[in-house]
Amino acid sequence: MTQDRIIRHYHVDENLTESVLSAIKKEKGGLENLTADDLIAIDGFHIRGRKSTIELAEMLKLDATHRVLDIGVGSGGTVRYLASRFGCRVIGIDLTFSYATLAAELAKHVGLSHQTAFGCANGAELPFKGEGFDIVWTDHIQMNIPDKTQYIKELHRVLKPAGKIALHEVFTGPHGDPYLPAPWSSEPSTSFIISADDIKMRLSSMNFKILEWQDVTEISNQWFQKMQSRQKTSGPPPLGIHLLMGPNAKEKIANMGRSLAEGRARVIMGVLEKT
Repeated sequence: MTQDRIIRHYHVDENLTESVLSAIKKEKGGLENLTADDLIAIDGFHIRGRKSTIELAEMLKLDATHRVLDIGVGSGGTVRYLASRFGCRVIGIDLTFSYATLAAELAKHVGLSHQTAFGCANGAELPFKGEGFDIVWTDHIQMNIPDKTQYIKELHRVLKPAGKIALHEVFTGPHGDPYLPAPWSSEPSTSFIISADDIKMRLSSMNFKILEWQDVTEISNQWFQKMQSRQKTSGPPPLGIHLLMGPNAKEKIANMGRSLAEGRARVIMGVLEKT
């Protein structure tokens, strides 16, 4: 099944949690008294990491009354930031059990278990009742979802009236498909990336109003080039997103950088409101 192949792509280490905790100990000297800010290096399994998370959160005007769903939680960095910064309740889901387990463990180590919860689920088959969330947050997940229509229906279903999608996604660029393997896929059978215009049209036609729609491709490209330049000089740090990507992390990161530089990928940040 397609879902199984996607899970295999992301599930790169049976001992992922132990590997990350070991890297934290090496980087920070231990696991005691950690805060969400201490884990910034592992936070962002998405372009520009914590910086892009802050920018998107600022568009939403969040507070402690909001209930947020993060689809495709990765290591849980967005969940930890939103819970610690705004005091809101955040649930994170991911197809990959090792990611959800890691995210829950890291939330515990920074004292956020009471505000967060994690589990395995498919973004197109959400295990939640209708109208339960103020915000649905998506960081680089639509590329792994074959049925965009069903996915958008699910986002609409679980959002409260006037609830919002916080979107930070990678799309096809004008100069061809992105290179593979990439962070989200090792082969074409698990990559369902489409154009930004396509998803924008689908969202608008399925009762979502666009409040913000920003092309951040150029600053994303600059970030990638700087990151790759640093790694050529000093290699990857003990603690970083490469731990989530397996032994060919370097190739995946390089291909993402090439795709952005050559116009094969486009990055959009946006906010949409349920109507």
